[in-house]
Amino acid sequence: MTRALRVLVVDDNPGFVDNMLEILADAGYSAVGLSSCAAARAEAGRGFDIALIDMKLPDGVGTDLAAALKELNADAAVVMLTGYSTVEAAASAVRAGAFAYLSKPCATPALLLTLEQASRQVRLQADKRELARRVQTAEKLAAIGTMTAGLSHEIRNPLNAAGLQLQV
Repeated sequence: MTRALRVLVVDDNPGFVDNMLEILADAGYSAVGLSSCAAARAEAGRGFDIALIDMKLPDGVGTDLAAALKELNADAAVVMLTGYSTVEAAASAVRAGAFAYLSKPCATPALLLTLEQASRQVRLQADKRELARRVQTAEKLAAIGTMTAGLSHEIRNPLNAAGLQLQV
C-alpha cells in the first residue's frame, strides 16, 4: 500500500480551504490548508507532493509561490487555481512550473481528475528517481566486479609463474 500524498491547499478564503480539505480527505489525500505564501513556504519545508495554489494571495502572487515551491521540491506537482482566469495568467502559471491551471469554482470531479493526474506524475517522478538510484548502484557493482577480475588476473599470473618454476 502506498502512502497518502500530501497536498498543500493555499488560498486566502477560509471557506474554500475548508471545503477543499474535506474533498481531499474524502479522496484519500493528506491535506493541509494555508492562507499565505509565508505559511506555505514554511509548511513546504516539511514535505509535500502536490500544491493547490490560488493566484492572488494576501502576501504575494501564486505564480511566485509556485516557482518557490518547485525549487524546494522539483518532483512535486503544482496546480494553480484562480477566480480570474486569463490567458496571461495561464501562461505565467505554466512558466512557473504549474502542472495544471483550474478556474474557480471548479467542479469536484474535474478537480479530482486533475489531482489523480498530478498524483501519477508525482509517483512517476519518484519511480524515475528510484530507477536512477538502482542504475547507479548496478554500475558501481559492475565496476567492482571488473576491478576484482583484474586483480584476480594480476595475482594469478605471478602465482602460475612461480608454480611452473617449482615444477621445473
